[in-house]
Amino acid sequence: MDHGQGRLRDGFKGRIEPDPTSSEYPLKVRSPRKKKGAMLPRPLLFLFLLWLTGAQAVQDTLLASEEDMPPSVLFIMVDDLRDWTGYSGAFSGVRTPHLDQLAERGTVFTSGHCPAPVCKPSRTALLTGLSPARTGVYANPQQWPESISETITLTRHFMDEGYTVAGYGKIYHGQGSLEYWHEFLYGDYSPAPQNPKPADALGHRLFIDDSETGDGMRVNHAIRFLQSHSPEAGPLFLACGLVRPHTPWDAPASYFDLYPLESIKLPRVVPNDLEDVPRIGQLMAERPHTDKYHGKDNAWSHQAMVDANLWKINLQAYLASITFADAQIGRLLRAWEASPYAEDGIIVVMGDHGWHHGEKQHWSKRTLWDVGTRTPLIVHAPGHSQAGDHCDTPVSLLDVYPTLVDLCGLAPVTPLDGVSLRPLLEDPQTKWTRPAVTVYGRNNVALRTRDWRYIRYADGSEELYDHRSDPDEIINLASDPAYQTQLYRFRDQVPDCAEAAPVSPRRQSWFEQVGLR
Repeated sequence: MDHGQGRLRDGFKGRIEPDPTSSEYPLKVRSPRKKKGAMLPRPLLFLFLLWLTGAQAVQDTLLASEEDMPPSVLFIMVDDLRDWTGYSGAFSGVRTPHLDQLAERGTVFTSGHCPAPVCKPSRTALLTGLSPARTGVYANPQQWPESISETITLTRHFMDEGYTVAGYGKIYHGQGSLEYWHEFLYGDYSPAPQNPKPADALGHRLFIDDSETGDGMRVNHAIRFLQSHSPEAGPLFLACGLVRPHTPWDAPASYFDLYPLESIKLPRVVPNDLEDVPRIGQLMAERPHTDKYHGKDNAWSHQAMVDANLWKINLQAYLASITFADAQIGRLLRAWEASPYAEDGIIVVMGDHGWHHGEKQHWSKRTLWDVGTRTPLIVHAPGHSQAGDHCDTPVSLLDVYPTLVDLCGLAPVTPLDGVSLRPLLEDPQTKWTRPAVTVYGRNNVALRTRDWRYIRYADGSEELYDHRSDPDEIINLASDPAYQTQLYRFRDQVPDCAEAAPVSPRRQSWFEQVGLR
């Protein structure tokens, strides 16, 4: 499995070394930080300034340079995390105490939406700042097209602006990651389960400590780097990507114990919910989830989950994985707070897309409904927001790149398809007219505003939902004559979609398989 062993870009001066602290994925990349101009080594610079202007001037200069240093960034991504958190109240009984505490300190975007409802397209969009509609990256098997091969990615831009950039875990999705880090380590996907579990369940109790899991080890490495990095080396961009709650929902047994089966409430599922959905939407909903991580290749539909009495069992495993991921986030946040970067440092935490647990008769991601596109987004930016603010305006993960560039005072990058969220951080009630746009497959597009969700499929069929009266998106209003004016408004905002990017020669995309390319 390729988790990011990319080629080094021409002229990149880093070197690859074995990592003596890990047998997981022994690659590290180290490189001198690229600075904006040639500088004397610090001791020589100090002596030169001392000779030139005197000791007091030197002290003033050094203090000023520290004050002018841009803030460091802690960047956390959580795989397959829908908007089920304690602070959101979106699902009863979810335990995320560390995310809840961060939400009390930062700004919560309660309606954050992914650029695409699947891992690689969503992460490609977030980290390049370019929508799938521009790049043509719509599905996991696709490759980055030549048109964006030289794009300045988020992490590369921070490197070019003088930051030390380190990453641990899943950030990019197997795309040339070594070009974009001074240090990078992916690590094992998941430890192999050794104990029995319910037949064909997607989750598994692990009888090991947190630090022995793949995510636990990733956080260990991130903490070690944080504690060893000196502020004298300049600002830090530290990224950590957690795999859970991606399947398999394996977590230490203690997290399963927090969710007794009898206490779990099922999400609302309407039996005939697909009757007013266009055929393309039905095909997306009928696409089964495939469990390939336990040495099987079992395809699961919602009805199969119900018939096998696994609905609650798999919900339990997903919830346990969420709380386990929250605990790892807590460990990293504690280390950050104990570091010299915490006072003015920026923290951003997000998922990469949503996940269905039976809604619309679907299990998994890969849909254009709210359940498939909505994911948590928290931004803690000292000096730019009030602690505990909640912003209900729908925003896109595409906005994360320009937001961090803006907050850190970096040189602007063009083109970017998102915009800075700084106005909403400073005032969550700021008028915002941009819809959050999600693309899944060429010309299948969803637009989300505060009150509406509009979906247009490649064949021109449509869905329209009024979130003021129908937050679960049960009643499709697209065929109702009373809503034609609203439809016309949304049609004008649908982006033109680029041709699909090349597909990996190893496998077809699902769109090709079902003839929807």
